[in-house]
Amino acid sequence: MLIVIGLMTIGRELENIIGAKHFLLLFFGATISSGLANSLRSGGEPVFGAWPSVFAISLACAEALPEFRLSAAVFGTVRYRLLGAALLAVLFTGWLIDWFPFGHGSAFANLIGAGVGWFYIRFLGFGAWLPGEVRLRIWLRKRRQIAEMPARRYIVRFVDPILEKIQTEGLSRLTGSERRILRKARQKTRRKL
Repeated sequence: MLIVIGLMTIGRELENIIGAKHFLLLFFGATISSGLANSLRSGGEPVFGAWPSVFAISLACAEALPEFRLSAAVFGTVRYRLLGAALLAVLFTGWLIDWFPFGHGSAFANLIGAGVGWFYIRFLGFGAWLPGEVRLRIWLRKRRQIAEMPARRYIVRFVDPILEKIQTEGLSRLTGSERRILRKARQKTRRKL
């Protein structure tokens, strides 16, 4: 009964945000990955159930709408961000003490399912930036731009300064990164020919 209520409220809200295709990928991905992770951990039968998916959807919704407020009669209004953090704390604690209130579920599988939901919604671009994530994304973007750069432009931008250094200081003064740049330039020109 709780699974149905969770899927009807939180699931419908998340489906409206990310679309039906991504919602189904998240739902089945959390179910299958948590069952497989649990079977690898315990060595027994894989646990397939809807609890890990409900937790994945709940955490994904909390990450997608961190400032959205849920009105509760007892608590007043609570931000989704706080609900997501509380859910993650409860699931982590349940995993540490190996406790889940419903006998057919696994605390480890639920934690894995919630993690899948968090990673998937972050993959889609939702949520606040993590520390260092901006630098990582900038670095990845630069690497992609350099990889897609035409050979002639790559040579002018990166290889010509190294060739000038070789001419003035000698080949033995090259650093490891400069030698890698020369190898990449050689590979780029070979692909071009």
